[in-house]
Amino acid sequence: MPEEINRLATDAITDVFFTTEKEGTANLLLEGRAPSSIHFVGHVMIDNLYYQLSKIEGKAPSTLAQSLKEVLPKKYICMTMHRPSNVDTRKQLSRLLHAAKQLSERAPIIFPCHPRTRKT
Repeated sequence: MPEEINRLATDAITDVFFTTEKEGTANLLLEGRAPSSIHFVGHVMIDNLYYQLSKIEGKAPSTLAQSLKEVLPKKYICMTMHRPSNVDTRKQLSRLLHAAKQLSERAPIIFPCHPRTRKT
């Protein structure tokens, strides 16, 4: 993955590491990084999820949430695709959409299509 290549290049010139998950810390330790240079800071998206949940806890459901509950099936799959390696070629995108079609036999798929994916 391009992100991993960027991480390795950046890590080669880095003195201080901030990780968003425990596995990231473990990986850096396995790579020989000093424990004192690694700082677990949490994951902003997960932290925000917990924050938002605490804000809405005990409040009446919104009209939108209530409407979605009425419209959505009890069991469904939410799928997104936007990585260049997955969607920039018709061949790869076709393979993934074929797999999604097979999954759709188990449950309906909600697919908010990313502009990059839509373009292909």
